[in-house]
Amino acid sequence: EFGLSIKEGLFVRLTDPEGAGALAGIRPKDVILSVNGERTVTNLDFETALYRAMSQASARIGIWREGEGESTVEMVLAK
Repeated sequence: EFGLSIKEGLFVRLTDPEGAGALAGIRPKDVILSVNGERTVTNLDFETALYRAMSQASARIGIWREGEGESTVEMVLAK
C-alpha cells in the first residue's frame, strides 16, 4: 500500500508542524513501527502504547523512512 516497500506499521499521512510528532522528527510518509518497543500495526496498538507511556516525559518511536530504513526518535509527551 502507498507504494512503499514496507508492509506493516502505521503510515503517516500528515503531521502538525507544531505537534509532538513533527517536533520529534516524524514526517509525512514515515511509517510508525513501535512505541517504547511495542509493535504498532493498528491504530489501537499505537493509541494503547501511547496511553501506557503517558506517565513518562517522552516515548521512543520506532519509524521507517523510505530510502533510510529504520530509526528511533524521542517524542516529548504532553502532560
